[in-house]
Amino acid sequence: MAREIYSLERFPERCAVIPESKKLRHLLFGKKPNTYRIIYAVDKRKHLVSVLHIRHGARAALSTKEKRQL
Repeated sequence: MAREIYSLERFPERCAVIPESKKLRHLLFGKKPNTYRIIYAVDKRKHLVSVLHIRHGARAALSTKEKRQL
């Protein structure tokens, strides 16, 4: 998983924007039934990728409360 996260350094915008927030993206890692969503933000100005949350793919979408905490 770490290798996949570090790969975001090269082309962070290759992954999809998440339905819960237009400001965040997610990288899917693993194969079913062990898929994980790595939710991250991209700061283009600072050339920075921040991993905000890693969750199992079977979990429900982020709640409003969870979005606020990110």
